[in-house]
Amino acid sequence: MRERSYRFSEKEAEEHRLEIENRIRNLFRTISGDYTLDVKPDVKAFVRSGSAVLYDAMKQGAFARYFNSEELALYMMKKTYLSAQERPLMELAQLCVDAAVYPRTAKERPGTADIRKSAFEDLLRQEEPVLCKTFFGQVKVFIMKDYLGRQSGPIPDAVRQTAKEIAVLEHAKDTTGIINKIEKIYNTVVDREFEEQHGNLETVLRVPPNALASAAWQECLTDEQMEEILKKYLTGLGKDMMSLQIRDKQPKKRTHPAESVRQEEEDSEIEDEASQQKVQEYVALNYGKNYLFPLEQEKRRNRLRTGIHANCLLHDTKGILQDPVIVNNQYRFNQLQFEKNRMYYYSNSRFIGICS
Repeated sequence: MRERSYRFSEKEAEEHRLEIENRIRNLFRTISGDYTLDVKPDVKAFVRSGSAVLYDAMKQGAFARYFNSEELALYMMKKTYLSAQERPLMELAQLCVDAAVYPRTAKERPGTADIRKSAFEDLLRQEEPVLCKTFFGQVKVFIMKDYLGRQSGPIPDAVRQTAKEIAVLEHAKDTTGIINKIEKIYNTVVDREFEEQHGNLETVLRVPPNALASAAWQECLTDEQMEEILKKYLTGLGKDMMSLQIRDKQPKKRTHPAESVRQEEEDSEIEDEASQQKVQEYVALNYGKNYLFPLEQEKRRNRLRTGIHANCLLHDTKGILQDPVIVNNQYRFNQLQFEKNRMYYYSNSRFIGICS
């Protein structure tokens, strides 16, 4: 594999897939010092910037060695649960992670500086205009250009001050220090009313893990399933925090303004339909199938969904016990409750008869 250039075409990357994946895994494990850990290499991202992917793997390994990725990811989940804005919180976390791990990694592995330099150059070349659309994107550009010695033009005081605040994390001793810094900057820069409305850091950290999933879905999941879902989510969140960038969907092609408006309306309709479909599937899963035929459902909806009820969804069911979609936990819970109710009725029917 090439030592100084990490640029591959898609075809070359596919041909060298195993070699690329092994290199990323070995780099991660070597730096983390724990060969039982694993990382999922992103070969597609390697095509865009091999240096960025290698640098992300180095950061992930260093963070696993010196800090606690799950602790930070759990804080991020809880903060978001309490209505923090996910994107700026993630952008801020990425900057803080980089500031905390780079000095340690560079000290132990001198080659880190070159890989970081190449990664920053790729990111600036590919995404600088996009990054500058958000505040923390501007901070990221400032930090990268400062590292590369390319600063030019006036820099907003808020950007410079935030970058200075983040840079202090090069002396971070533990994950708590990183969390405290993220909390302070977020509440100062993004949402100054967050603490007043949702509570301080202590309140955030007190949010129980089982509250992080939708309360409705908890009824359908066992504790083991909940733990597995949270574990997978935390793993993915931890990986995103080590990345140099926020991975969005593919950008749309430029269109005429009129076409753009029409496209947005169509996309909105598709999203609404998809959302309604998910809601209907969820209701059927937990309360039983809809017993009406599609045509009857449509007639009933047209007749009843009017005025202020126009956006309501209707579901006609005989109940989960009579017509379940699958025999899930909700079905078993209802069946158990039904048996309890029946036993209670029979054991108290004499008194019920007297009272009536």
